[in-house]
Amino acid sequence: MEYKAWTRKFWTALNPDAGNSTLRYDMFESGKSVLEMAGTIGGRGVLLRWLNDERAVFAVRPTPYDSAEEHVDGEQTHVTANDDPAQSAAQARQLVLAIA
Repeated sequence: MEYKAWTRKFWTALNPDAGNSTLRYDMFESGKSVLEMAGTIGGRGVLLRWLNDERAVFAVRPTPYDSAEEHVDGEQTHVTANDDPAQSAAQARQLVLAIA
């Protein structure tokens, strides 16, 4: 599955808090660029960052991901474009509930 469609399906299944998600593309001083989607569920931060066209990482932490950070902190899970986005979203939601 193409990463854009995967992101859309993951985020739809995740169902973040209304109005609290952002798609962003950033470049850091190191020259590294990132494409990521950040949002909140119950005030907890959820981030999906694509490392390339095939691999991504989603992370969950107690506080929202307000702005792009070069280092991703929080509980991280690696996924690929071949993984089921709905299943990955369910796993992310379980991690959010575990923090609560």
